Amino acid sequence: MAKHIMILDAYNILHRIPRWSGMLEESLAGAREQILGYCRRWTATRGDVWLFCVVFDGDSGVGGGLRSACAGIRVYFSRSGQTADDRLLAILDEFGPHFQYTVVSDDHYVRDKARLLGANICDCSGFADTLDHVERKRGERNRRRMGSGHDGGGKVDPATASQITDELRRLWVDSSAQ
Repeated sequence: MAKHIMILDAYNILHRIPRWSGMLEESLAGAREQILGYCRRWTATRGDVWLFCVVFDGDSGVGGGLRSACAGIRVYFSRSGQTADDRLLAILDEFGPHFQYTVVSDDHYVRDKARLLGANICDCSGFADTLDHVERKRGERNRRRMGSGHDGGGKVDPATASQITDELRRLWVDSSAQ
């Protein structure tokens, strides 16, 4: 199976997702960090993306040290005279045909061109909601796994606690007698 590369139209995503768009008004660097933090969480939670290519408009000289975000995430800035859209599409050529690509954007030009180049397309809200959905499902599974006699809050009911204590005392007495 081919390694999966996800290419993000970063400012398009940041402007489209309400929980991130407010950060753009406060701090450009903070907004950039929001999307990179989300990619790090995705990598830690899902592990299905080999590389995130996060593409921003603008000069990398003002990137604030984002060029090497961390393992599995590369940050790109458009060059002078180049749009982020064109930089994003160029990445599809740079890595070649041996990878599976997903481009995340709501920009019709980017989506149409990327599709023609063989990439899968994901809309911004689908991308932003993916981890929320995964984390919600994980929480439900953990609650179900805890089973009866447990309130799900990390506490054991008094009867079960007493049984555990008695069993531990018995084991300690048996092991010290040997």
